[in-house]
Order: sequence, then structure tokens, then C-alpha cells
Amino acid sequence: MSYEEQDFQSVFLFHKLGGVAVAELAHRTFGLPSIGTTRRHIVTQPLVASPKIPTIAEMTQNLEYAFPKPEVSAIPSNRQMSGRISDDGQRDQDRGHVRVGMHV
Repeated sequence: MSYEEQDFQSVFLFHKLGGVAVAELAHRTFGLPSIGTTRRHIVTQPLVASPKIPTIAEMTQNLEYAFPKPEVSAIPSNRQMSGRISDDGQRDQDRGHVRVGMHV
């Protein structure tokens, strides 16, 4: 059976909120993937806990895990964007040349 990402995330949420028994119940009643399959599909890494005040290294590691850097291909180039970017950083939309951006 082919599952969607939403199915795996649902089982993961059931597991975190209610434990293995609730995740197993969701698997059997809603036709979601099993907890074992979900564990193999969703790989998590625990955040670094601090005994007192977090250090810069601990905060940096947690932020890098929580907000991974996007792949280079995920950032659109100026040619891929709809519209042109003017010198002042505002964008002219192709439809009617409506200026979008901050006006100072």
C-alpha cells in the first residue's frame, strides 16, 4: 500500500501524543501506516538540552536541526520569478505592472 506524507505525520503525531497504543489503534482503525514503518520513514533527532543557560553551540545546533538550510535549487532565480525586480527592491508584476513591496 502506498502512503502519503500526511499519513506518516498523522501516525507520528498519534504516537507522540498518545503513545504506541494510540498509534497502533490509528493504524488499525484508519488504515494508516504502522508505527514501525513510520519510525523508518520519519527520522528525528533530539534537540540538545541545556542544564542551565544554553550555549551558542547548543542553540546553533538546535536551530540548524529545526530550520535546515534550503537546497540551492529551491531558491528561485530572478528569471524564475514572475515579474521584474526594480533597483529599489520592489517587484513589478506582469499583470498591469502593479508595484508590490515596501513603499518608503
